[in-house]
Amino acid sequence: MERRKEKDGKTGEERRTERRRGGERVEKDRRKEDKRRTERRRGVRREEMRETEEKRKDEELTGEERRTEEKGEEEGTKEEKRDTRRRQWRRERGEERGGKKRSRQERREGQRREERRERRDKKEEGRKGERPERRRRERRERKKREEERRRKGEEGEEERGGDRRAEKNRGERREGQWRKEKTRRRERRTQRENEEERRKDRRGKGQRDREKRDRRRRKEEEEKEEEATGEERGGHRRMREMRRRREEEKKVEEMK
Repeated sequence: MERRKEKDGKTGEERRTERRRGGERVEKDRRKEDKRRTERRRGVRREEMRETEEKRKDEELTGEERRTEEKGEEEGTKEEKRDTRRRQWRRERGEERGGKKRSRQERREGQRREERRERRDKKEEGRKGERPERRRRERRERKKREEERRRKGEEGEEERGGDRRAEKNRGERREGQWRKEKTRRRERRTQRENEEERRKDRRGKGQRDREKRDRRRRKEEEEKEEEATGEERGGHRRMREMRRRREEEKKVEEMK
């Protein structure tokens, strides 16, 4: 069955396709227009923000700059000065030609750094009564001197107690001295022991035997005295006595 055609010779399918494409085209055009409108709005807002910032910068002029500006024709008109100042400000922000435009975050970080530096300078100036530029210069020079000293490997004693190499050398020297002292003590002890052995060897065998007999006799006398008085002055002696008694009792049992 042949499809029914309208007066313009198009089928329903063709008509629907055309309507859909037309709607897509309209939607696309609408999105483009919205985008253009948004860009225009952003541009206007950006320009307004820039003008507000420039106005604020103009209001923050110091008294000296204001007086110089009021003189007028001496160094150019107010407008020229303002343009120069704006150009300089834009150059600082990186918006002038020849420099990469900085992002808002970078500008904010730069501003924070500047504020921190101003606060530190004010604090140092109030504490020491010196110009902060001079203190910064001295700090840079001191840092440079320390770098050179570290590079050359000098062991100069400065306010921080010298560099790491000097400290390491001192520690190694201390350790070496301690080792030497330990070795000397060990040698002295060995020498004393050798002297004692030689002194013992110099005595005759008869004398050594006599000393041994005397020691044994003294020991027996002490044991007899303890048995008689019932006093025991040492744990080892008491244990020895108990062991001896147990052995005697055991022998008696065996004999029975």
